[in-house]
Amino acid sequence: MIARYVQTLRHLRLRQLAWRPYLRASRLLHGNIAALRSAWESQAAAVAGSITPRVHSPLRPVVEWAAGATPGLAPGPGLGRDHLAVAESATRLEFAFLNRRISFRNRPDWGFPDAGRLWRYNLHYHAYLVSLAVAHRATAERRFYASFKELVSDWMSANPMPRGDGWHPYVISVRVVNWLLAMDLFAKPLAEDRPFLDQLLRSLVGQVLYVARHPEFDVGGNHLVANIKALCLAGARFAGAVPDRWLGQGLRLLRTEVGRQVLSDGGHYERSPMYHAIVLEDLTTVAAALTSAGIPWPDGLRGGLAKMTDFLSSILHPDGQIPLFNDSAFDVAAEPGALLAFVRSVLGEAGQVPGEGDPIPAGSGRDDPPKAAAFAASGYFVSRRGGDFLVADAGPTCPDELPAHAHADMFSYELSVGGRRFVVDSGVREYEAGEWRDYARSTRAHNTVVVGGRNQVDVWASFRVGRRVRPSDVFWRADPNGFAALAAVHRGYGRARPHTRVLVDLGGPAWVVIDEVDGEGAARVESLIHLHPSVRVTLEEDGAVFEQGDRPMRLLVSGAADVKLVTGAREPLNGWYMPEFGLAEAGQTLVLRAGELPCLITYAIVPTGGHGAVRLVRVGRDRVCRLELERETYEIRWRVSSPRPTVEKIRADPGAEKVSQ
Repeated sequence: MIARYVQTLRHLRLRQLAWRPYLRASRLLHGNIAALRSAWESQAAAVAGSITPRVHSPLRPVVEWAAGATPGLAPGPGLGRDHLAVAESATRLEFAFLNRRISFRNRPDWGFPDAGRLWRYNLHYHAYLVSLAVAHRATAERRFYASFKELVSDWMSANPMPRGDGWHPYVISVRVVNWLLAMDLFAKPLAEDRPFLDQLLRSLVGQVLYVARHPEFDVGGNHLVANIKALCLAGARFAGAVPDRWLGQGLRLLRTEVGRQVLSDGGHYERSPMYHAIVLEDLTTVAAALTSAGIPWPDGLRGGLAKMTDFLSSILHPDGQIPLFNDSAFDVAAEPGALLAFVRSVLGEAGQVPGEGDPIPAGSGRDDPPKAAAFAASGYFVSRRGGDFLVADAGPTCPDELPAHAHADMFSYELSVGGRRFVVDSGVREYEAGEWRDYARSTRAHNTVVVGGRNQVDVWASFRVGRRVRPSDVFWRADPNGFAALAAVHRGYGRARPHTRVLVDLGGPAWVVIDEVDGEGAARVESLIHLHPSVRVTLEEDGAVFEQGDRPMRLLVSGAADVKLVTGAREPLNGWYMPEFGLAEAGQTLVLRAGELPCLITYAIVPTGGHGAVRLVRVGRDRVCRLELERETYEIRWRVSSPRPTVEKIRADPGAEKVSQ
């Protein structure tokens, strides 16, 4: 255990190690020393009395965005049915988060112990206040304002600073933004209810002051971006010396964090598609508010937004949704299509505001994603052809200082065929420590190779990583003939047992995956293929047949001692699909197994019809994979010492030309 802690802590920055005890000590002191807490509350009251809301709210574009597409709800203009449903539920004290609905009788239990911390965090986020405000604006029904007032009043009385889940800086940051948006939408009834408005402002100011003094330098990443968003929006919404300081602090941090967190290829450095979308939305709402207020954007923000937009549009499946790598789940971030449209509209308006670089015209970002693209800094590689889409992950496990959302998924991939998800990442069911969290982060939950039942990297607890691994010899090639090839090596199972993967999109559609694990002696090697629950599988002697819609496919296997089908296994967990928090659906997982090292396992996913075979030939350090189908043969060649695969297609007509890559 000591070695594990050393491996985990040695990657952290000194500032992180110092900031965490400071945050805990500050919270402990203010929570237990009445004089400190009283001084804080007095300061919040004084600041609240010295600031005034700006006459023309710079948050109007953010309010309109939230009213049409609040994260977690279906997007749509004006009052969407989901906003109304959420508002109606809130009036009954019914709250549904993470696919779990809980009803309270007389008042919410803000510390409800059986719900789990992430569920309670959602309760404290107060996103449903925005839905109440949207419902009030659309219907003019007073009961929605009455529920808003009751919920906020109860929260303020039940959650004194700084106690409970509601005073985590990230939770405060999300709630502050939701309060600001709801206050704009409830402007008229609040103006007629001055005593409550004064109480609301005092609490809001106290929360923003807390974030300003406790930004999450210990965590960083999307948490720090949420802190920045709260500071910038609160600073832009109010006039006064203190709000000016909030805004200045937020802008300084924004400039630094955009440069740190947005990689050169546009990916967010946590390398999680879901958190990429969350950070993109946060940065865009700040940009929209700055534009509305006539405030210049910090250097790097405009270019960062454009690159992040291109990255997100390029990695989306044909169904318009994100891959589920690295703690990604559906229905948490905003719907990608709506988010991309919002970002492009903000980038289009940015030309009206002086700032860094040349204006970016409306429509920036790819409406038509590339057929093949390499995002080497993020480690994502994509190949698409109509409804067929492949996205592979061959990047670093995580930022050294931020392992929270890392999975042991080196060389995993997802595949859509005919517009439908086919090979899938297992996703994530929950963040609470336990067997489901361990499974979601494990290597066996991904479409890659497990050796000896171990994980490639040491993922442990809920958000920690000890031993790390980085890919080497990463190679990507794509050409106009339609071939795309990725190759890389990692040594997560020891220097004497390197794992080389070659992944080839042949077009047509046809895909080939080649795995070689070097070494000597007996070892259980398993190459896993996790299938979407809608795929029906029939095992055959040389592989399997897949049926899904009108695109049946065949699996051809070579080098495996046997092929096993696992569905919803419990000991250990395997064969589960978890596309949303709180959900676990039994899926089907193919396990291709070998028992000796070195081993070379390959499989091809090809259209059904006729016969086919996949064969491997070793000549010293040279490798040749031949995929023989009814009408053509493909040859994939590479050298293990430096895998740079070439692809050659031999047409059925012996006299026809060869097409090489």
